[in-house]
Amino acid sequence: MIKSKTAVLLKQKKIKNLDLILQKPGENQLLVKNIYSGLCHTQLNEIDGKLGIDKYLPHCFGHEGIAKVVETGKNVKKIKKNDLICISWVKNSNKDGGGAVYINEKNAKEINAGPANTFGEYSIISQNRAYTLSKKNKYPLESVVLGCAIPTAFNAVFNVIKPKKKDKILIIGMGGLGLSCLIGLNHLKCEKIYCLDNNKSKLFFNKHIKSIPIFFKNKKEEKKFLNNNLDKFDHIINCTGSNHIISNYLSLVKSLGGKFVMIGNTKKNHISKIKSWDIIMGKNLCGAWMSSEPFDNNFKKFEKIFLKNIKIIKKTLKLKIYDLKNINQAINNFRDGKIIRAVIKY
Repeated sequence: MIKSKTAVLLKQKKIKNLDLILQKPGENQLLVKNIYSGLCHTQLNEIDGKLGIDKYLPHCFGHEGIAKVVETGKNVKKIKKNDLICISWVKNSNKDGGGAVYINEKNAKEINAGPANTFGEYSIISQNRAYTLSKKNKYPLESVVLGCAIPTAFNAVFNVIKPKKKDKILIIGMGGLGLSCLIGLNHLKCEKIYCLDNNKSKLFFNKHIKSIPIFFKNKKEEKKFLNNNLDKFDHIINCTGSNHIISNYLSLVKSLGGKFVMIGNTKKNHISKIKSWDIIMGKNLCGAWMSSEPFDNNFKKFEKIFLKNIKIIKKTLKLKIYDLKNINQAINNFRDGKIIRAVIKY
């Protein structure tokens, strides 16, 4: 048994730090001491109720982080005590240990925790959501994004669009996902990368990587851009959950093989309108995840690329650090677009 100060989503839009009691890990689980936890837009949608009815309330949350292993379940073989791990929502080949149930020390009520939960001093997680970091990785803070932003963005870049150097590529939305896509494309030495965001300040983060910023002062400028760029882009990566983007920008990718990749979070049961002729003409609308294969090998591959680009990552993916007691401030700052990525440090 161990005690942990943990952020709990009590109900939609209400988070409180509680003193929880954690039992020993199950046979396919790990007890970990969290070091850094990252906040992404999936958590915002979860907190704000945009993912639909939440039947697990009250519950812990978070799915990207860096932690040290304190104890392993009896069936855990590949991960050892004291290993430094990355926690991710993306599954690997280890057996699924499922979620956990913690106890509120104050009133003995049960608090649900999913197989990956990171916003607490300690967590019990499933072994198939843990990746042991390379011994060469000396960047635990920056490695937070290996749990969500990097695997999602890099999977879209390296495994879905697989661009050529001369391809014309548009990234829409320059938050953590968009910047991670930009880093991946820069690694491949792509020469024609366009970056679009409705927040002009976010485009300034691109100064360390060669790219072409796009910002519209008004709807008239956007309409002109849409009309002048039909069938012009080899690939578009949409890092927003905007219905407007999905409905209006698919026509900008080239016919006969152009790819429009959706990686931004939308609301639950989100419906977008697209032109059927865009599909008939061979424009591909897809997501970042096109395979159900375990992520073990891809994680190692992406970590190597991450380490090769660590100088650019440190300059580009600006991480704002908060204490757990200030988690609501971190959430509000992130929601308001004041920061690129919020990280809780323990």
